[in-house]
Amino acid sequence: MNFRSRKYHVIENIEWSAHYQTGNRQVDEAHKSILQTCNQMVARVNDGETDKCAKLLVQCTQDCRKHFIEEIELLIDGKSRAVEEHIDQHLEILAQMEKASTRCIVDCTGQT
Repeated sequence: MNFRSRKYHVIENIEWSAHYQTGNRQVDEAHKSILQTCNQMVARVNDGETDKCAKLLVQCTQDCRKHFIEEIELLIDGKSRAVEEHIDQHLEILAQMEKASTRCIVDCTGQT
């Protein structure tokens, strides 16, 4: 069954919270931008516009990859002890996003 022909349930937006703040303006702005893209994807899914959702997911994956590199550089410059653990988390997130992007492109747009 093609993803576009499925019935959708409403997905909730993710709201920015002070809990997400890192105290670094550059990092917080990047997180807000990524969150905004996620909420745009939610809106497209809720509207049944899955072809637009697929494009946003690819863009979000690219934005995350760029942000993760910048964030790791900041952690290294700040001599954070959690750099390796953070890198592992980023790699896991990117792997999941890449897998979701590939599947979404096929399921949502019919492209192979």
